[in-house]
Amino acid sequence: MFKTKEDNNFRSIRLLLVRMLSLGSIIAISISMFILLVYSIYNDREHDLNALRDLTKVFEKDLVPSLKTGESLNIITSLQALRLYDDIEGALILDKNGEILYYYIHDGISQHTILSALQDVEKVSSTHLFEENINFSNVVIAKAILVNGDFIGGFYIIKSIETLKKNLRNQLGVQLFSSLIAIVIMFFLSFKLQKRFTDPILELKAAMEEVQESKNYNVVITRNQNDEFKALNNGFSSMLEEIKSQHLKLEQLSSKLSKYLSPQIYESIFTGNQNLDISSSRKKLTVFFSDIVNFTATTESLESEELTEMLNDYLTQMSEIALDHGATIDKYIGDAIVVFFGDPEQKGIKKMLYYAFKWQW
Repeated sequence: MFKTKEDNNFRSIRLLLVRMLSLGSIIAISISMFILLVYSIYNDREHDLNALRDLTKVFEKDLVPSLKTGESLNIITSLQALRLYDDIEGALILDKNGEILYYYIHDGISQHTILSALQDVEKVSSTHLFEENINFSNVVIAKAILVNGDFIGGFYIIKSIETLKKNLRNQLGVQLFSSLIAIVIMFFLSFKLQKRFTDPILELKAAMEEVQESKNYNVVITRNQNDEFKALNNGFSSMLEEIKSQHLKLEQLSSKLSKYLSPQIYESIFTGNQNLDISSSRKKLTVFFSDIVNFTATTESLESEELTEMLNDYLTQMSEIALDHGATIDKYIGDAIVVFFGDPEQKGIKKMLYYAFKWQW
């Protein structure tokens, strides 16, 4: 894996990605928990109300015959049976004028609690046969008692919602614990996910830095997963291959041109110091011409191989002296060499004369 020097921006992207994923997860979990809590409250409330309605119907069947016959013992016995239900705080039978005929109050429940619960409930009547009321303390159901179609009173039953509250608290605790675990898992998954997304980017960035700094076009990024990052890496590798191919062609062309250009001109062109625009300009140059004395007569007594060796040796030494002293080789004419000073580098006329004298030695 490549090492990258400047990861601050990528670290910020990592943190941003983690924060976004985590925040999204927390929001989603919170919304889900709220919806589940509301549903649980509604469902438990309806369950309690249905259970209390069913209980009211059962007692209504037992109470109506006893009220018809005035059997007080049966009525009291029926009311005392409510003792079996821990959540039932009390029950009352009122006459049509609202006076209490019979009542039951569970152990530990004060009469004030029962009467306070009744104050929040609209009284039943011949025109208002059923009433329900739920608050933060209890649930009250009122049912009109009819005998032969005549309204004779009402049956009121009061149930505590402490069990409902306890169940809701338990559900809330379970949901909070589950949400905490889910958030921790989401944080972990967020870190794993951001690593999966940012590591390939960091590797690609490191590879680009290596190419930029060391001009190493043989960089290879390996990735096993067949995904978009692999396609991106393959595109980067293809681009490097193309750059490497073009770079090799330029090197070959440069090597060929170096054989036909003076080193000073070659260097000034490929370093960018000299423009290649087609234009004319004036410069003061010092031009030096040199050839071999009696060259024509000398060639008559030499074989072609010997002549070639002599010319190569002579022109090589003359060229080395010229290049060592900053001259630009213009051309070779048989045994003659033409060089000049002053382009692309200025050395001064006195130095040029000194170098010219050195050729005579």
